[in-house]
Formats: sequence, C-alpha cells, structure tokens
Amino acid sequence: MFCFFMAQSISALASEILYTAEVFTQSQSREDRNKALSEALEQVIGRFVIAGSDITLIAALDNAASYVDQYQYVQMSGDTSKKSSLKMRVIFNKDALSSLLGSSNLAMWGEKRDKTLVWLVVEEGRKQTFVDSDQDTGIEIALLDAAMASGIPLLFPLMDLEEKLAISVTDIPATSPDKILAVSERYAVANILSGKLVKRRTCWRSEWTLTVNSKTEQWSEPCADLKANLMSTMQRVYKSLSVVYAVSGK
Repeated sequence: MFCFFMAQSISALASEILYTAEVFTQSQSREDRNKALSEALEQVIGRFVIAGSDITLIAALDNAASYVDQYQYVQMSGDTSKKSSLKMRVIFNKDALSSLLGSSNLAMWGEKRDKTLVWLVVEEGRKQTFVDSDQDTGIEIALLDAAMASGIPLLFPLMDLEEKLAISVTDIPATSPDKILAVSERYAVANILSGKLVKRRTCWRSEWTLTVNSKTEQWSEPCADLKANLMSTMQRVYKSLSVVYAVSGK
C-alpha cells in the first residue's frame, strides 16, 4: 500500500505534508482528474480552517489545478474497501495556497503543529498489546493515513524497558491522566492521546482520552471498519487541537 506519510519521520510532520493530499479517483480522464484535484484541495484547506466557509475558498475548489505543483497516480492493490483502485497524490504550491488561505477572514490553524504522543492498545479476543509497528502494520498505516488527512503530526512512544515497567495495557485509555502524564514527561509534549482499539467480528470500536495542556477529553467511537474508525478519531482530535492552536481571522 502506498503511504506517503510513512516515507517521512513518524515523529514529525513536515510543513510540506500539510499541502499534500491523497484521494481515490475512477480514472485518469480530465473530468475525474479535476474532480480529484478539487477533493484534494478541499482536504488540504480543511487542515487549516477551523470552522465556517468563505466564498473565496469555495470558488478555489473549481480551479484547484491552478494551485497544484505536481500530482501522480498510484495503482493500489489489496484494498477492497474502495470502488477504485487508483489513487492520486497531489502536492499543492505552498506559496499559492498560503496566499489563498491568507485572503480568508476565517480562523485558521497555522503550519506550526505540535506533535501528539499516541499510546495505543489493540485488543483482539482475549489478547491486549501495545501497537507494534512490526506486527500491526495495517493498524499503524491506517492511523498514519488518518493523521495525515487531518494534518496531525504523531509521535509514538519508544516502549523500552523503562516504559514497559511504568505502564501497562490496563492503563489505556487513561481515565485519569496522572500516570500517562508522568510516563510521557520524557517526550516534552503538550498533546497526549491514549486509546484502545477493540476488534469485533466484523468491525472495530475504540475508546480515547486526549490530554491537551493537562485538560482531558474522553470519548468512544462506535464499531466501524478500521479506517473509518481511525479517520473519525483523528477528525475529533483535529477539532480539539485546532481550537487550542487557532489563529483568529482578520
């Protein structure tokens, strides 16, 4: 599976990634290409705009090609969740898009994005384990794809001996942030997300705790396919973080 986010350091989100989007398309025809470019631009704009709409930004969607630096098609394989197996990766021109966003009166979340530390437990049957990049590749990729879509840089814990002695799967998600905050001090982050993904027969449900500057929010996601669950999760995280880090409109 193609995942541009995986080509970057998972501990940081380069500003260029904020201007990159991946969308599915039916074909390489001009009509489908323009539709995909518009969808990609809408995705990127959505990473910056906190709430509301602006006529200038809406109009830009019909002329998305003028903001593109480059695009390429990637043939997917083994993904039956989409009708199309063709994905388009689009990189928008940072200066042109920054100028477009700057013309809006809407509140924005700028390029500076503090990392969010993720403590994630996976439960399948009676087995509970911290997510392992070697064994849980599909879960990690789905999480990173969802994070990329919302423009959220993630940081994963080392899970070395020190951390394994300090925290266990039963501590996740954190109903009280104290223990998580203590074990997370070494990373010097303000945003900490802890969650548990639970595999059911045909879907995944999840529970989450997000701590931002010591303020805690908890929620759960209903049973859905893995990608949909994590996409909804990251959209919720984006909503919470963007309000904290918003830059007021003009």
